[in-house]
Amino acid sequence: TYFQAGQENSFTWPVFQNGYEVQLPQIADLQKQMDEEYKKFVLAGKTYVITGSVMTFANRDAFSEYITERGGKLAGSVSKKTAALINNDAASTSGKNKKAMELGIPVMTEEAFLAYVKSLEEADGA
Repeated sequence: TYFQAGQENSFTWPVFQNGYEVQLPQIADLQKQMDEEYKKFVLAGKTYVITGSVMTFANRDAFSEYITERGGKLAGSVSKKTAALINNDAASTSGKNKKAMELGIPVMTEEAFLAYVKSLEEADGA
């Protein structure tokens, strides 16, 4: 569809591929696709450590997959590069909890972490 006076969002540039004209998706469709792609990377560049038992996910592998699908990384130990330690027992005296507290790394429950991810995904209308 080419520009027609008085019609909103009706203008698209003609695009040719292999000699044939193809129509580009409407802007709203592109925005929806971009929003979905953005959600995939809300944890990009951040590393998390999971310790203890998980409650929301079937197992730790499922929880790990949830994080990596959103661009996050997992580590087996806490370091200064850790974004957060996820532990359903925040009062634990485990070595990982102690190290996180020494380094000022946040210790989050699984529930708090999921709420945090949801807030990131909903930010900016994503």
